[in-house]
Amino acid sequence: MPIAFESVATSSASLVSSLSWSHTAAGSDRLGIVDICLKPDTVTVSTVAWGSGNAATIVSTVVMSDDLEMWRRIAPPASAQTISVILSAQAQDIIGVSRNYTGVDQTTPLGTAATNS
Repeated sequence: MPIAFESVATSSASLVSSLSWSHTAAGSDRLGIVDICLKPDTVTVSTVAWGSGNAATIVSTVVMSDDLEMWRRIAPPASAQTISVILSAQAQDIIGVSRNYTGVDQTTPLGTAATNS
C-alpha cells in the first residue's frame, strides 16, 4: 500500500503556555505528525500528546526567529483524539498542525537517516 495523506487539523493562539485541538485519524498503518511553530524562539515544546497520555517523539527542531518543532506518533488511535502541547513558557504566538498519513512502515516510518560522510 503506498503512503497517502489522510487528514489534517490545526489550532493557534496567543499568550498561552499550552495548546489543544481535536484530530480524527483513520486508515491503516498510520503515522501522525505534529508541527509546532512558536514565537519567541526562547520558548520550546516540553511535551506533545496525541490522545490519552500517548506522548509523541520529537523528530526535529529548527530555531531561527521562531521555533519550529516536528513530532511524530506511530499508529495514532483511529478515532477523534485530543492533541495537547505543553510549552516551556508562555508563547507570544503558537500554531499547531497535525497530519495523519496511511500506508506507513510502522517500524521505520521516516526511513533511515542519511548522513554526510
